[in-house]
Amino acid sequence: MGSADARRDLLEQTLRSKVGALLIIDQPPGFMGHEAGNGLLFAQRYGSQLLRFVLWH
Repeated sequence: MGSADARRDLLEQTLRSKVGALLIIDQPPGFMGHEAGNGLLFAQRYGSQLLRFVLWH
């Protein structure tokens, strides 16, 4: 679906008025597909950032 910038712009336009904060992790290196965020490696790599985002927003 286009570039990372295009995907980010679409999400921001669609969701910005509906959510208080928006965190986008878009196609991080080493992860592919819809199930990429379900594994231990994803949790180890991004878990602390996700937790910080949730607690601060």
